[in-house]
Amino acid sequence: MPFQGVLVTKIAFGGADMRDSCVTPSGAGKLVKALWPPLGLKPNFNP
Repeated sequence: MPFQGVLVTKIAFGGADMRDSCVTPSGAGKLVKALWPPLGLKPNFNP
């Protein structure tokens, strides 16, 4: 797992199947995009 030992401050799901995740690891100053194995939940609103 690429984030072992790192705290994640935020995660957001997107993409057509809600499996794309954007993660901000604390202290890294980076935004990481990864494929999330389980499907994420669609938001309750339509931005």
